[in-house]
Amino acid sequence: MFAFRPVFWSRTLDGLEQVSAGKHMLGIIPQSAHCYRVGSTLIDAGPPHQASHIVDHFGDTIEHVILTHHHEDHVGAAWHFQAQGARVYAPKKSKPLLEDPPGIMPYQERLWGNPRPVEAEPVGDQVKTPDVTLDVVPAPGHSKDHVAYLEADRGWLFTGDAYLGARDILRSCERLGPLIASLETLQRLDANKIYPGHGSTQETPQRAIQETLDHYEARLEETKRLRDEHTTPRTLRKHMLGREPPIRYVTRGDFSKQHFANELLHVLKERT
Repeated sequence: MFAFRPVFWSRTLDGLEQVSAGKHMLGIIPQSAHCYRVGSTLIDAGPPHQASHIVDHFGDTIEHVILTHHHEDHVGAAWHFQAQGARVYAPKKSKPLLEDPPGIMPYQERLWGNPRPVEAEPVGDQVKTPDVTLDVVPAPGHSKDHVAYLEADRGWLFTGDAYLGARDILRSCERLGPLIASLETLQRLDANKIYPGHGSTQETPQRAIQETLDHYEARLEETKRLRDEHTTPRTLRKHMLGREPPIRYVTRGDFSKQHFANELLHVLKERT
């Protein structure tokens, strides 16, 4: 049985607070999701397994919760803050998925936990609270309902899972074509820093996003060269990307290099 030990920490960054909560996958690899507090406003709400720690950490100071998408690792404490009187905002497409959360896989339940239903107010083009004014930027690809938020005055870009850096692994629900298009949209924004849902903050958003786009384009060019030699997606993946990593087996195939290879082929087909 795989071990999942808790992860929880916080730090102050440039006038906001970042809280990271999750678990160590396999007892070694930390898997955590970030949420960000600006005054009484919380952007994303961490995983359900750590909801009590998040609520205890912030107490009754949260009056507004703004979600980037419906995935369980970003909405965990939303219900609890709503029960305390906070208003919850989310993309319009997230609303039915938050009110009636879809089923999750066993690894998700162990790593993040099952989310509780939450009633959310749909965001429009902008969300305003006493603490922040956020421009809403549609950013599908990681999920169909995903948005990012730009605090234009300070150049803060909250990307949720729209920006996760360059990867050779995709989740089964992710679509590479929309993900690339969303990254191109985010790159055009006047942002000074990326605050992502996972991983490190980025001090040079345009360069960080360009590096990710360059990686995907290089993989697409490589796929174009190799696809005639390797007649199946599986043989293409094995030649270009190598063996599947442990996360493929821990997640029962939800994350895999094969999903990435399949999406590379799909994007090339759409471009012809």
